[in-house]
Amino acid sequence: MPLSRKLQEIVDRISDNRETLLQSISGLSDGQLNYKSEGDPWSICDIVHHLALTDEANAKLMSNLLKRARAENLGPDPSPDSSELHSADEVFARVAEPKFQAPQFVAPQSHLPVEDSLARLKASRANAVEAIDQLASFDLSQLTHPHPFAGDLNAYQWMLMAGGHEQRHTAQIKRMKVRPDFPN
Repeated sequence: MPLSRKLQEIVDRISDNRETLLQSISGLSDGQLNYKSEGDPWSICDIVHHLALTDEANAKLMSNLLKRARAENLGPDPSPDSSELHSADEVFARVAEPKFQAPQFVAPQSHLPVEDSLARLKASRANAVEAIDQLASFDLSQLTHPHPFAGDLNAYQWMLMAGGHEQRHTAQIKRMKVRPDFPN
């Protein structure tokens, strides 16, 4: 079944965010990927590892939400042609400025080569999109789960937060790359 307009917009948005992330690290050397400036606990390689861990957790969440939707016999989306792209704007505004400490389960604990993290990102996105495809027949505004920093979010907002999280870290990577001590 094709995705509703609502879900296709979200998948397109998070895909665009992923592409921007990939472009931001394309062609970087090992020295650049592993660069840490004073006071930064993570290198670009660590950030990509963190994003892989987070994306895996989000894919698992989408799978769990699908199980819940089926178990609760959730009804269909009453407005599949509307848009949810701005449904998380208030949440994004609230979490835009503060710096957060990543929960332990999504903090990189060991050095993982960037290629491994990228492979994990690709696999987890495929798993998430597969779950989203199956979630398409349900009203996801009725399916909520607490976010560690943003509170209860519905499934649409969770998907948008996943893309927004990558966007936030892509901006961090771009700031790292323009520091005077960033390796050439």
